[in-house]
Amino acid sequence: MVDFTQYISANSNTDSTDPLEIFNSLDRRSSHTALRPVQIEALEALDERRSERDLVLKLSTGAGKTTVALVYLHFHMKDKKRPAVYLCPTTQLAEQVVMEAGHLGLKAVLYSGNQSLPGADALAGRAIVVCSYDKMFNARTTFDRDDVQLTPCALVLADAHSGIQKIRDSFSLQIEVGEIYDILLKILGSSCKEYHPGPWGGIEREDPAANLEIPFWIWASVLDDIRNVLEKYRDTPPYVFVWGYLRDYLRWCRCIISGRGIEVFLDIPAVHLSRSYSQAEHRMFMSATLSDDSSLVREIGCSAEAALTPIMPPSDGGIGERMVLAPSLVDPKLNRQWVMESCKLISRHVRVAVFSSSEKQAREWEAFGATVELGKQVSQSVDQLRKGDLTFVAFAQRYDGVDLPDDACRILVLDGMPKGEGIAEEHDRSIPGRPGGEFHRWAYRIEQGMGRAVRAHADYAVIILAGPELCNFLAKGNVRELLGIGTKAQIELAEKMVEIAQRSGESPNAAIGDMINKCIGRDPGWRSFYDIEVRKKTGKNPSEPDENQIQLAEAEYLAQKAALQRDPQKSVDLLNSVINDINPGDLQLGWLLQRKANYVFEYDQGRALEIQKWAYEKNDRMCPPAKGVVVRRPSSTEDRTASLILSWYNGFSNPNGAIAQLEEIKPKLSFGSTPETLEQALDDLSKLFGADGSRPEKQYSRGPDNLWMWPTLAWVMEVKHQRNILPKVDGGQMLAAMQWFGESYPERRNSAIPIVVANVTAPEHDAFFPENTRVLTLDGLNILIRNLGMFLSELVKQKPLFWRSQQINELLHRFFLYPSQFSGNYTAPLKR
Repeated sequence: MVDFTQYISANSNTDSTDPLEIFNSLDRRSSHTALRPVQIEALEALDERRSERDLVLKLSTGAGKTTVALVYLHFHMKDKKRPAVYLCPTTQLAEQVVMEAGHLGLKAVLYSGNQSLPGADALAGRAIVVCSYDKMFNARTTFDRDDVQLTPCALVLADAHSGIQKIRDSFSLQIEVGEIYDILLKILGSSCKEYHPGPWGGIEREDPAANLEIPFWIWASVLDDIRNVLEKYRDTPPYVFVWGYLRDYLRWCRCIISGRGIEVFLDIPAVHLSRSYSQAEHRMFMSATLSDDSSLVREIGCSAEAALTPIMPPSDGGIGERMVLAPSLVDPKLNRQWVMESCKLISRHVRVAVFSSSEKQAREWEAFGATVELGKQVSQSVDQLRKGDLTFVAFAQRYDGVDLPDDACRILVLDGMPKGEGIAEEHDRSIPGRPGGEFHRWAYRIEQGMGRAVRAHADYAVIILAGPELCNFLAKGNVRELLGIGTKAQIELAEKMVEIAQRSGESPNAAIGDMINKCIGRDPGWRSFYDIEVRKKTGKNPSEPDENQIQLAEAEYLAQKAALQRDPQKSVDLLNSVINDINPGDLQLGWLLQRKANYVFEYDQGRALEIQKWAYEKNDRMCPPAKGVVVRRPSSTEDRTASLILSWYNGFSNPNGAIAQLEEIKPKLSFGSTPETLEQALDDLSKLFGADGSRPEKQYSRGPDNLWMWPTLAWVMEVKHQRNILPKVDGGQMLAAMQWFGESYPERRNSAIPIVVANVTAPEHDAFFPENTRVLTLDGLNILIRNLGMFLSELVKQKPLFWRSQQINELLHRFFLYPSQFSGNYTAPLKR
């Protein structure tokens, strides 16, 4: 037998510390014969910074991140002779990584959910461990078990922004309506009903739209009772995989309760509780998208230094070609229904994929010929799209793990906002100023979804944004700043496409169809235009990390970690320091002060409640203070109505975003909506015609359901739309609401008009309402919406810069939207 190893000299071995040499020594298949320049640059940068524990690598989709990550893990594993781990958002992606490793000539093993041991080669550092995030991050993880103790020398977090949500789920206990829910409701009921009777009443009625965050001073008082209840269910799913993380740290959990369940969770996941994660010698956070990496620091403890100095290879060609179209901004008639009908026709010629945010939405595509995939056979559906066996598929709640390169998908539809269905997410979406809040998560999901159809620099697809809500969201300037530079440029180009379509001389339908054909047909004019508008603008201009937001994220992460380690004074010191350093705006300051108040409550309860009052004054979406409320009165300057309209209108980078917002609100103004939904929609509506809208009953536990205020007039509103009668109790509530207004605004007492939102205009015989009470019926509301639509159509003909207050006031008069015109045009007197 021939033994070639005896002819190898001692100094001819591959340099195990050079990742490029390692790659060249691999027994690769022919399809992986050479590294691309961008991969070489990435590996060289990783080699130069190998001593750093945390590294952030940003590479565009299709640039070869998986290969770089596998070689990175291999050279650490070979150097340390210890295990290395590759984390993926889903098991399907983990399986793809194992296959890729095989193509490269590297040994990798899948560590799936039902495996107790990863295998001898993995534990000995001879094979890379590949698994999903929830395999490592759960309270019963096998990684930390005594017979495994898998602490990696190197760890890769693939699609790190997507992985954050998977990790959050491991530190969140979701309790559905049922036995446990009822027990917890009783424990919390006595305190919460007194604290915030409005939302609590909705919760007791199991109104799914009603929700309430339990303030920390109430939560702290019932912890023992809550813990005793949940401890009984510690060994049953889903508690078994979460309770171990939360049991000893309930004090620092947030609790949000709604009419459809309860969520108890650590707002900042305590990732340091995972030994395999916290003790890993090297960690690489990989992502293709998003400009804001503060979430990596805040949510999973990436070092601030790594987030501020990401590795971004200069030869990265960027994302592929995406023609982003927003039909509803071209013409409101090109709505979701129009998109569905168009895709039915388009799918006869090219393959179409749809990403819907819920099963209900996805099911609606079936009527137009789409196959609906709910997640059970995603891999099979993707394979059929690639082969052409399927040409039209609607996926429900799927924004990652679906790769549709080249002809597998030339038309991708994002069907509405990708809002998750969690109780906390539902609650937090309405909280402004929250660092790393829902805008960040939604922006990432949208960007992830857009990338599913374009998997390489040379790939191309048309991305259609269906529905006004999504278009309205992406029209916001503050959302744009969260997107990666390439996606931001594509969205900005989408706005130009709106203007081009409107100036084309063709019908909106024909113009959009022609644009789609230009992309799919590889029109040279379109390709040149795209290169100028996107590639040449983004190629050499990477976005700079926001140092203030990353500093804030680090302080929040370390503050919670200190609290979990029983040092709340250190938590307060960290927050004080960052507040002084970055000087946040009022809304963000309110959020930080509420965090601070919670920590201070551990050792000075009186001072904590004073800080909470301050937090509420800065941001009235924080928990109302326990004692006393200071109502801030709006300015009564003559031009306030016009200035509020222009301020709201100026928030849209595309003027038609204003119309899209009305389209988004319209369905919620139905008398078939829940009280919570209708009240919020009325509040949102007020911004469009320049009133100071608020929801006093929700905010202060007193006062009317809705309040619309103008400089010389106020509508004090009680929403009673679900009844066919107006009984005595409704009259009592209207009287109490007017009394509250008089106490809160004594100088405006005579300007208030009591308004009942109802189906009927006559009360029961024994019901007493205030003098001059008027009724806003559905007919009146529909007339208001119609007039508002005509007003906005005129408004968007010019950008905010060109409007003057006097012109706005003239428009308001013209469309019967001036404050003094409201009562006579939209309400009827309450009959006696």
